[in-house]
Amino acid sequence: MGIERVAGEINYGNGGGIDYVPILYAKQMLLEYLETAVVPGISNNDYEGEIKEQGDQVIISTMPEVSIEDHEKGAPVGDYEQLSSPSVKLDIDYAKKYKFRIGSIDQAQSRFILSPKFLKKAEYAMEIAIDGTVFGVIRGTAGSNNDGVSAGADSGSFDLGVTTDPKVLTKDNVLDWIADMACVLHEESVPDDNVDRWLGLAPWITNLIDKSELANAAYSGDEKSRFYKNRYIGQLKGFNIHQTMQQTKTVVGGKTEFDVSFGHKTALTFATQLVENESLKTGQYFGKLYRGLQVFGFKTTIPEGLGHSVVTPQ
Repeated sequence: MGIERVAGEINYGNGGGIDYVPILYAKQMLLEYLETAVVPGISNNDYEGEIKEQGDQVIISTMPEVSIEDHEKGAPVGDYEQLSSPSVKLDIDYAKKYKFRIGSIDQAQSRFILSPKFLKKAEYAMEIAIDGTVFGVIRGTAGSNNDGVSAGADSGSFDLGVTTDPKVLTKDNVLDWIADMACVLHEESVPDDNVDRWLGLAPWITNLIDKSELANAAYSGDEKSRFYKNRYIGQLKGFNIHQTMQQTKTVVGGKTEFDVSFGHKTALTFATQLVENESLKTGQYFGKLYRGLQVFGFKTTIPEGLGHSVVTPQ
């Protein structure tokens, strides 16, 4: 469904000179986005409501805490606790668009049909843009015990690096660093289920893993796994490893620092919809105009399940 129009605005959706890209392609484009972008693979979609446009709101149900009490033999059970937990509201307040023109002469003289090729590029560009937006925000929403030079809710003994003093990674210490991040989540009692913990790594870091003294029993990645969805390349130390270049990087003092986010899928909620995907004939040029609008929202609902590290190459 498209974005609602203001009163008096003409709806050209049923003719009027507009030649729509088939709805089937719009659905396929959204499906392919969900399978290839990293963010849908590291977040949950456990929400209520239907996304139709920017400005919508999704209601997220949260789980209540259960109290544990001591009990003595012969004592009455006592009053029963009524479990309750407030819902969290997720605003669909982000939108990304693409728009391009294909001239009739270019299309006629091309060796192949241009629109599917260009739309595929638009899909890939959308993936990069949304992943970059989400990673750029969530790095600042990690739990207070899950980043910095003294991370760890119980021990405070893990150096995950900070801006201007990043953790220097090498092939000799990269596995220890990943083990430290796993332990940071352990100390927050984050489920260790080998299914929903995730770690987003830049290619240079996965290259260090490949060069490290990696025991076969500790790493389930292989060449075939590089073609799995959501840029998944394997599992290590209980993390599903996703390769991405969209985590934030900055140059500080001539050295590039990389933000690395990690966590559990329950910590981050993400919702998206491709609300417009169409082609239009234009009277100004010979050819067609192509445009698309994707809306999305995300929220860190459990900060304790999200961590952050700042690293740099040696």
